[in-house]
Order: sequence, then C-alpha cells, then structure tokens
Amino acid sequence: VGFDGLIRNTFRIPPQTFIFCLSLFTFLSFFLSPKRRREKMDAPSGMEAKKMCEDDENDEALVQKWRGSVPTSISMHRAEVCSVVPPESYFVSIPRFARITAFHDWFENGEMREYFQHFRWVKSGGGDENAKTNRDENHDDKSSANTTTTITTHNTVWFETKPMEVELFNLRGGKKRKISIPIQWNAPFGVIADIIKALVGSENNTVPLELVARYSQRDELSLSFRHALGDDAQKACKSHFFNALKEASYIQTGSSQVVMSMGVQVRENLWESTMTMGTVISGDGDIDSNSTGYKKAKEALTKIRKEAGKREKKMIGGGVVPIRAYEVDVARQGKEGENGDIDDTEDGQAFWERCVRFSSAPIGRNLSITECLDDVLFPHKINSSTKGESRTIQIEGIEIDESKPVGALWNTLAAPDGFMHIVVIKNYRKL
Repeated sequence: VGFDGLIRNTFRIPPQTFIFCLSLFTFLSFFLSPKRRREKMDAPSGMEAKKMCEDDENDEALVQKWRGSVPTSISMHRAEVCSVVPPESYFVSIPRFARITAFHDWFENGEMREYFQHFRWVKSGGGDENAKTNRDENHDDKSSANTTTTITTHNTVWFETKPMEVELFNLRGGKKRKISIPIQWNAPFGVIADIIKALVGSENNTVPLELVARYSQRDELSLSFRHALGDDAQKACKSHFFNALKEASYIQTGSSQVVMSMGVQVRENLWESTMTMGTVISGDGDIDSNSTGYKKAKEALTKIRKEAGKREKKMIGGGVVPIRAYEVDVARQGKEGENGDIDDTEDGQAFWERCVRFSSAPIGRNLSITECLDDVLFPHKINSSTKGESRTIQIEGIEIDESKPVGALWNTLAAPDGFMHIVVIKNYRKL
C-alpha cells in the first residue's frame, strides 16, 4: 500500500487537504503562541518608540554632563605646615557638582585629608582645638618675617585661592592688587570655578585651578565660606544639598514629599553622584557603567521629574523651574574710605561679596534667558550707564545664547540639587 492509500485508509481525507490542514495548524501555532502575543503587546507604538529614542538621547546627554570636572591643584598654607619642607601640591580632578569641603573628606575614603594630615599642626590633650604659634614665613613680605601668628587647628577645612592679581575699582578708577579669595562651600564646585575665572580675568586663569586648603579657624569669615567650629563638613554639605533639593521639588511639584519619601539608599546614591566622576574604572580596567554619577542619581531624579510632569500638564505655559544665578561684575563700584580707597581692599571675602550677586527664583519654562535675568533675577533700569554693558552667560562652563528658552536648558543642564545654576559675567574682559 502506497502513501496515498495509507492516508485514505487512515484519515479518510485527500492528501492535499491533510497537508493544507497541517500547514495551517503550524502557522496558527506560531503566531498565536503566548510568547508571540507578549512580543506583540510589548512592541512600542510609533509615538512610544519616538519617545524612547528621545529618552535614550537625553540620558546620553545627562551622562556627558556628569563627566564634567575641574582640574585642581591643592596646597597647604605655609603658616599651617609643621614640617620644614611643605608638602607637594595634591592634584585632583573635582566633579563640577561636588561640594568642595565634602569632597575633601570623601575622595578616595579620605585620601586627600590624610595626605595633608601628616603636615598639619595636630591637636593634643584630647581637646577639640589647640592653639599653636608658628613663624609666618611669607617670603613676599619681608616685614612679616619675624612676626608670629596664632593658629587654631581643627578638623574642618576651608579653601581659598592662591594670591591672585585682581583689579580693585573705586570711583576714581582701578588698581591691581594680589589677594587670596576664600571660596564658598555651599555651591557646586563647577559654579565656584566659573566665578573665580571671571573674578581674576583670563590672564590669571591657570590650569589646574590653584587652591589652598586652610585648617586654621578664622572667626571673621562668614559661614558661607567656612563651616562652624566642630561641624562635620560631610553632614553640613549633605544637609544643605537636600534642603536645596526639597526647595527645588516644592517649586516644581508644589510639595517636597517626593524627596522626603525617598529611600535611604536612593538618597545616598543621589548624594554620592555629586562627587562621582562620569566614568568609573573597575579593578580589571573595565568601565563600570552602574557606578557612573548619572546612573547613581537616575532613580531619584526620574521620580522627581515624573511628579513635576504631572503638575506641568495642569499649568498654563508649561510650569516653572528652579533657577539660581550668580552675577559677577568686577567693575562694580565699592564704598570709598577717607582716602578714596575701597574698604577692605585686601580682604578676599569683601572682594567676593562686592563683585558677586546671588539670586534665586522659580522661572517660567517659556521665558528666555534674557527675560529670566532682566525681568526676574536681576531687574534693573536701563540708563546711560548700563546701555554699553556686555555680559556672557555660562551654565556648567558652557557659553549660552541668551535667546534660548529656560525650560529646554533646564531639562539638560540642571544640577542634581534640582536647580540650574547660571553664571552671569558682566562688564568685564571676555574669558
């Protein structure tokens, strides 16, 4: 009996019909299988696919932003060195989002702190502080070679620039003087670096940025430039960071609950992301993509932005975003003393406070940078003295066109604390 006879005797159907039914069964089994149905359900629509592509591109831009850092050289003040030979400068690339005093204690599990610890006056007797007297070896001023300086040592660091030549202005013009400028600890280090470059001018800008670590207490310094005696720099910076994040979240969502409800690990990852370089190399030399700054911060930032997006849909004009701006104008006139000189010309803190104005406000997404600055943050009357002024706008070290909308820039250039930090360099030589 042939194959045809076997088919007829067994199934009582023509072989062509049997083959057709078998093919149809195979076809339906493949396309109606559970796995195929799941793939079909998971396949994105055209709009969803476009949004996923845009999200991937935005993620890449944010990863690049986290790679920003400032090459820095840190030395000790000669009057605070207990050894005959001062230590070599410590070279490090500091992330733009880091708080400088917290980074000093955090970097490589305190490696920077330990490096300078060997050359510092150390406390004795178990007290919180210890007064030491040391000969001030300032080789630039021979008259001070035989003077003594009382130094109070403690564990909290503050920073200032190396003596830099700056131009000091009064009503009669300007004059150049070398001063050391203390730097604030409560702003991202990238912002501080941009401000310093604007203060000292392009001819004094060096790479790396040269800073001096100070451990002696200076009570006359404002607490914006140093921590209170006994404060832990890490805790103080972390507390300030999350207070700023709560403020930014309230501006966007109408509540700080989204920050308050973050888990402990999410908060830790977000904080550590500010001091983490964009790319971390593991022990075997491979790139650890899970340890990059943006990867650590992504969960927290995504949560906040989702809540903000819900509110923005209900608001006319697309909602508001939190902005902090720093206007730097070295030519701003200071107060004159009896002899026509500016008060405190040799005081770096007074120089900073005179030249740098700070402003913070919620800004509508649809406003341009020009409208943001001139109408909200630094409103001023246009007169004959202001018509000829020029300015440069920088965000994260990037020169920005003033006509750009605030919302689009904030989406990419906002810092982990929720604010976009704008540095406005006014009426001075272009960097």
